[in-house]
Amino acid sequence: MQGFTQYIYNGHVPTLFNQASFRFVNSQASLLVQTADFVAGTVARCYDETVLSSERASFVQLLKPKLLTLKYWPDVFAPVVAQGVPDQANYNAGLAELCVGLGQDFLHRKLASRSPQEIDQVTCLNYLLFHFRHVDPARYISSRELIAHIEERRGSLPSLHYFQTRVIAPLRDAGVIIASSTKGYKIPSCEGDLYDFINHSNTIIQPLLSRISKCRDRIRLATGGTIDLLEREEYANLKHLLADPALTGFGGNR
Repeated sequence: MQGFTQYIYNGHVPTLFNQASFRFVNSQASLLVQTADFVAGTVARCYDETVLSSERASFVQLLKPKLLTLKYWPDVFAPVVAQGVPDQANYNAGLAELCVGLGQDFLHRKLASRSPQEIDQVTCLNYLLFHFRHVDPARYISSRELIAHIEERRGSLPSLHYFQTRVIAPLRDAGVIIASSTKGYKIPSCEGDLYDFINHSNTIIQPLLSRISKCRDRIRLATGGTIDLLEREEYANLKHLLADPALTGFGGNR
């Protein structure tokens, strides 16, 4: 107990403006601790192999509305894929392990971050990984559900734009593979999930490229070629893409 107290003070030092005491309490003297014991004991019967209950699936469903996340300590790196999915023909264990491993790597790098955006990213990714590994690896999670989970953690509701550009996008930029479709987001468990992401992105990217091409061409025509919206150096890659007729349906150079 003394060693654990020292560990808390060494690794989880409160800020100058948020001091807190740390002590042990006999559960018989605290209803709050008794409640924590009850909840922890129920969770243990869902995931602790030494006390697993045959009713664990029901326990998970009952706790789910209030269960923000589960943190395993110490971390176990293998196996990291979902369990109990032999009946799913489209489940690719190697691909699933890769995607979960990339997510775990991000968490290990960012768990101690104090940046509000990175805390939101960790919260979202933890939720995706938890559902993949312990609920249903095939299930897509809606933006609304993920945003609500972030709201529970931070105490305020993020916008959909913030969620897409400051949570999901940076996770993908960092190398985390997140599949998405009209049904929501998930950690990929098979090739089909990856193609869902590519197809969903394709329905957004190609129309955007076509609109940019139309706008550019009309401005060039109206100004006698004196204004080309893509002449700036920062648009060189976009200009190169639009030079391919297959991408826009019209072609950037005519």
